[in-house]
Order: sequence, then C-alpha cells, then structure tokens
Amino acid sequence: MSLVALPEPGLPRANAQSGSESEVSESESDANIQAQDWYETCVTATGQDAITACDALIETDPDDERAWTNRGNALDEIGETEAALESHDRALELAPNYSLALANRCATLGSLGEHEAAVDSCLAAIEGDGRWGDSGEELAWDNMGVSLAYLERYEESLNAHRMALDLNPDYANAWNNLGATLFDLERYGEAIEAFEQALDLNPEDDLARSNLIVARQRDRQD
Repeated sequence: MSLVALPEPGLPRANAQSGSESEVSESESDANIQAQDWYETCVTATGQDAITACDALIETDPDDERAWTNRGNALDEIGETEAALESHDRALELAPNYSLALANRCATLGSLGEHEAAVDSCLAAIEGDGRWGDSGEELAWDNMGVSLAYLERYEESLNAHRMALDLNPDYANAWNNLGATLFDLERYGEAIEAFEQALDLNPEDDLARSNLIVARQRDRQD
C-alpha cells in the first residue's frame, strides 16, 4: 500500500508597477492597468478564472512565458493535464531554461505518469536560469522526489525531499511527500513524524491528515 504524494506547481511573482518619465496616453495607461489586472488574476486565481485571465494576457503578449506556465498550472488543476503540458512546453519554447516552467512541467509529467521525463525536467529546472517566482529550488527537488518514489527509487526520493527541506524547512508539502516515501519503505514511525510536521506547518492539509491516520494504523499493526 502506498500513500498519496503530490507534486506542486509554482507561481510567477506578481508584477511590480513600474514608473516612467515619459508621458503615456490615457488609452495606453488603461491598457497597462488592464494587462496588470489580467496578470494578477492569472497568477493568483485558480481554475477557469485563472485560465481566462492568462488567455487574455497571452492575447496581448503571446511571448509571456510566465503567463503560459501559470496557464498550465490552472489547466492541471481542473484535470486538463495534456493541455497543461502543452502550455508549459510553450513557455519553454519561449524560455528554454526557465526554472519555474521546468519544475511545473515536472509536476505535470508526474501527473501523467511520465516519471522518468518528470525527473529529467526537475533536474533541468535546478540547472536552469534560477527564476523561481514565489517558489524556490525546493519546488523542483520535492516534485522530483515524488516521481522518484513512483519509480521505486526510494532512497533517491528521500534524498530529494530532504534537499527540499534543507532549502526550506517550512515546506509543508515536502514533509507530506517525505512521509509518503518513508511509509513506502515501511518506516512508519518516521513517516508519522513527517506527517505531523506537515500538519504543524499547515493544519488545513487534509491529505497529510489522512496519511497520518493511515500511518498510525499501520504502525500499531506492526
């Protein structure tokens, strides 16, 4: 029996408003404000709302790799995984070394069960341009750890999740995913500790709570 471990998407940073010494027309100013609103919604909203905003932003700037990868995240969220992969791939056509898009592509490939390709994409993210948005390199390590576990490369999976936690000890998702790999190795006591840490950091994490219940039951049976 395996527990649920989930890869996680990362988000670009919201744009900062920039000033200019040159005068702009009222229509140009309105267009800039509208584009900024679309970008904020594309980054911060979920599901169809995010997709609609990302599409509007892409229509005005089809070369915005940040909009493409966030569109991929939103498509992934509603189960449109193949379309999500196409969006991440488009982002990477525009910026082949874009770390965040590579890590997001890793998560989507994992959702599709293409775990070897997912590991390769996460490794490329770590070696990429260092643009992580609101995330960090820990995103790629954690997502890679999930796919390594599905490949039954458990020790490598543990190392990847621990690398993520070395970079960000407060990364609740990585604690849950570490716990899932420890559970697969029948190291139930350590798995329980990892799930408890995930819940300490994020009490709303229903997945970690469910995993903790199962791990405690299995630990009592041994």
